[in-house]
Amino acid sequence: MRNITWMIIIGMLINISDIQASPNKQPVSCSMTISSPQSLSAGILLNFAIHNPLNENIQLLSWYTPFEGFLSNLFKITDEAGSLINYQGIMVKRLSPEPSDFLLIPAHTKHEIQLDLSKAYSLTSGSYNIDLIYQRLRYKNEDGVLNEFICAPETITVQAVN
Repeated sequence: MRNITWMIIIGMLINISDIQASPNKQPVSCSMTISSPQSLSAGILLNFAIHNPLNENIQLLSWYTPFEGFLSNLFKITDEAGSLINYQGIMVKRLSPEPSDFLLIPAHTKHEIQLDLSKAYSLTSGSYNIDLIYQRLRYKNEDGVLNEFICAPETITVQAVN
C-alpha cells in the first residue's frame, strides 16, 4: 500500500513539473494600474486587465472581478493613516454560475476594464493604497475544465484631489 501511495505522489509531482515547464502553459495573469493624481469630480479611475498568454481561449468567471462591476467589495482601500475605506455598493449572493457569467478572453490577448472607485467607495482628498481582495480567480479552458490562478497585482496608490 505504501508503494502505491508513493507512486501516486511521485506521479503527481511529475505532472506538476511538466505543466510548469511547458511553454504552452504560461499562467494567466492580471494587472491593475491607476494614474495619479486624479480629480474627485471626474471620478477615481482604476484600470484592471486579465492577460491570457495561453495558446487557447479561456472563459473567465467574472464573479468577484472588476468585469462584473461593483456587485461585491472588490478592493481593500486604505487612506494615508492606514484606515480602511468602507465599501458602499451592493452585495450579490449567487447560486451556480451560468454561461453568461463567463467572459471569453481569446488566446494571446488582454481584456481590460476601467472602474470609477468613487461610485462604490467614499473617497475624499488624500492618498489611497488599493489592493484586490479576491485573488483566486477561475477560468474554463477550451475543454471546459475549470482552472484557478492567483491574481495578486501589486498595491497601487492614487492621490485624490478636489
